[in-house]
Amino acid sequence: MKTILSIVATAGLLSMAACNTTAVKEKEMAIYAQQRVIDSMRTEMARQQLIDSMNEFHAMQYSLQPTVIPAPREAAPVYYANQNRRRSYAGQSRQARTNTQPAPAPVVLQQAPVPAKKKGWSAKAKGAVIGAGTGAIAGAVINKRNRPVGALIGGVLGAGAGTGIGAILDKRNGR
Repeated sequence: MKTILSIVATAGLLSMAACNTTAVKEKEMAIYAQQRVIDSMRTEMARQQLIDSMNEFHAMQYSLQPTVIPAPREAAPVYYANQNRRRSYAGQSRQARTNTQPAPAPVVLQQAPVPAKKKGWSAKAKGAVIGAGTGAIAGAVINKRNRPVGALIGGVLGAGAGTGIGAILDKRNGR
């Protein structure tokens, strides 16, 4: 009788420990799920900040007005207070002192060219992918004896049909 009682008591303790472990695991899973949500929100916020900064840069790039940078002024000759003569330029020839260089041409900033917008997938390519997937699923369902062969045949036939339909749509849209 004592052995049966001890076995029942041990089984009860083990079942309580197992229930407690389940509760702890559920709490850990809930915390893990919350942390994943927080991490995904942080990632999305960082992504949105990057997009905003890129949009701001793009808007700033096209809002710049072309500006003309003035040419630098030449230095005026220096006169001494007591004498009516120019300051001497040691080491320069007379020709180097008297030649004036023309002012550099003004610099005009130009806007960057707008990149061409990507067109994405053609209707022909989309039709081929969608047809292949649908055909593979339908072929596997129809051929119950040998599903891989049915999926292969259905995928090939579906891709062909999808390509044909997509080509018709491309012609209609002028692509």
